[in-house]
Amino acid sequence: MEELDFCISREHIGFSPAAVDSIYHVFADGDYHIRHLAIPDSLVFVATLGGEGRLLLAEKSFLLHSGEIMIFDASQRPFEYLCTGTNWNFWWFEFRATEPDFPSLPREIVISLPLEEFHLRMCSEALSSLKLKNSVAASSLLISLLSLLGQKDHGLSNVRGGVGLFQEADRYIRRNLASVTVQSTAMHLGISEHTLLNIFQSLLGIRTVEYIHNMKTDMARHLLISSEKPIREIAWELGYADQFVFSKSFRKRFGISPSDYRAAARSVSGGPGHIFHAPDIKD
Repeated sequence: MEELDFCISREHIGFSPAAVDSIYHVFADGDYHIRHLAIPDSLVFVATLGGEGRLLLAEKSFLLHSGEIMIFDASQRPFEYLCTGTNWNFWWFEFRATEPDFPSLPREIVISLPLEEFHLRMCSEALSSLKLKNSVAASSLLISLLSLLGQKDHGLSNVRGGVGLFQEADRYIRRNLASVTVQSTAMHLGISEHTLLNIFQSLLGIRTVEYIHNMKTDMARHLLISSEKPIREIAWELGYADQFVFSKSFRKRFGISPSDYRAAARSVSGGPGHIFHAPDIKD
């Protein structure tokens, strides 16, 4: 019997360089077999964590063992995917590439590239973000994940240009949420704060400081629902001077206090660790 955790976004954002629409984490048994119609304008990223599965793309067949990944174009024809052993544990992302050169990983080639713990956390956080109706955060996490995998496999750590610099900045910000500033991000990338601002304005239409603020408050939303941590501890982990400053910042963005948000979300989801829907809060 399959175990499935997933979210399908009702938004259709035009995030650059890619926008995620659906995320699935599946643990399937030997009877698992899905026949799928073509998904317009979409790519699929699939990563096998354990067991074995097979993708059938028209006349092509691809076997995915544990530790193997693949990206394919889902828009051209119907396709099938099925468990070919006793079980198949895998992540599945459906997304639209809004930049022609993204992702850097080759398509329709099975690559031996096991996901490490950090990659798995990114997958889980992307799914949680999509459940919280934050398609931008989920897309950003997928972009970072595929970029990290591309660098590991193809030595792309020196990719520059607007998209490449944004991806580097995004990774730095995520890894340093408690202490990150616009100045430290620019210094890490070896560019000026003005250049960094232009990159965020051109790609996202927001300032760098807004992106950092949004990242902190998005992470706060996730922690408020998925953990039992006191609000003051969450504030400290995210680099706020004190709980009052954090609460003021959270309320300014979402129109609700952190404590009220946690209570409202849990009344819908049934408690920490069982997130299915978030309260209707307008970003």
